[in-house]
Amino acid sequence: VGGSGDGGGGGAAAQQQAGVPSHSAATGAHVPSPARATLLADLHRAYVKSLESDTSFEHAVSAHLRLSGVYWGLCAMATLGALEQMDCEGVAAWLLRCQHPCGGFGGDEGHDPHLLYTLSAVQIMCLLGRERELDGERIARYVANLQRPDGSFVGDEWGEVDTRFTYCALSCLNLLDQLHG
Repeated sequence: VGGSGDGGGGGAAAQQQAGVPSHSAATGAHVPSPARATLLADLHRAYVKSLESDTSFEHAVSAHLRLSGVYWGLCAMATLGALEQMDCEGVAAWLLRCQHPCGGFGGDEGHDPHLLYTLSAVQIMCLLGRERELDGERIARYVANLQRPDGSFVGDEWGEVDTRFTYCALSCLNLLDQLHG
């Protein structure tokens, strides 16, 4: 393989054809490979679709992040005009099983509720056109209970304060038409 004297890697020309970044031998500086002119949309759609049936170790150990990952995958498919290729009925049913009696959503079934996943759940249902299936007032009470006396928000019952939680709270309430006051 190769034969260009670079240890068998095929040389800079072969790496650039394959889209692999190379380095200048003279300066050691990074020389970017030519940019691809088109998005490989069919491959991207197939990749996102393949995640529905992923049984890898990585998939199993990232269960606590699942709800946000589903949101980003659905956004990618919607952007590519392929949302209908996803199991939207199954997603909505699973998502509602992630909701707790307090109104918040966990990252997956059996996981504690958190503001980040609650926002992702609301965004997913909006993306699917099913936001009316949510109990907006119950979710709004959950979000309001995460606000501290100084106006900041925590993400969950454990009390971490972070500015992103303010964004999540306001976005969630706005999407549910529950931003009063």
